Formats: sequence, structure tokens, C-alpha cells
Amino acid sequence: MNISIKTVSHYIIGSFAFFTLFVNDVLAAPTLKDAFKRDTNKPLQTVAEQGGGYLPGITVESLAGRIVTAIISLLGIIFVLFVIYGGFLYLTAAGNEEKTKKGRTIIVQSLLGLIIILSAYAISYFVINLVT
Repeated sequence: MNISIKTVSHYIIGSFAFFTLFVNDVLAAPTLKDAFKRDTNKPLQTVAEQGGGYLPGITVESLAGRIVTAIISLLGIIFVLFVIYGGFLYLTAAGNEEKTKKGRTIIVQSLLGLIIILSAYAISYFVINLVT
């Protein structure tokens, strides 16, 4: 049986991710009796409050706003990466018209994508502020 270092490292990383992401949520209350101690009518709310993942002041609108902001931030990072890639192709073309055209096309398309992203952000910001 041949076990490589890569397999062992994947196992260790996977175990660490599992225990840090899932097991800590289960251990939010010291005992199950403590989890249900505060209010017997709302046991899930009590467990959520002790786990630290419960935000009582959050509304659907603010959650949607946070999600939209996170997605748009991620798309902005992708835009920058595409512009860097297109610029790299354009600058390293060395007279090759095909590479120059490909780099320019990537830059133009990513700028159009940025315009679409900013428009979507403006519309969603307007709608969310209109609703709240």
C-alpha cells in the first residue's frame, strides 16, 4: 500500500476544515441541558444565540444587500484579473496581431462587464433602498 504525502496532506486539511467548520457549531453550548435552559418555548433560538451565529436585528432586505455587495465585490476582483490578463496579452504580443487583437478584445469585454456590474449594483441599491 503506497500512501503519498499528497494524500496525507489532503486528509489532514480536509479533517481540519471539517472540524473547524462543523464541529464548533455543535459545541456551541456546553451541554444539551444548557442549550435549552433559557426559554423552553424557543430552544432553537437559544442554541443559535449561544452559538454566536444568530443576528436578531438582521432583516431580509439587509441580508439581500449584503449578498449583493459580496457578489459585486467578487465580480470586481474578477474584472481586475481579466484586465490584467488582457493587458499582459496585449503587451507581450511582440507584433503578433492575433495576440494583440485577443488582448484588446478581453480588455474591452471586461470593461463592458464592469459597466453591466455597476449598472446592476446601482439598480439593486436603488431597489433595496426603496424597499427599506
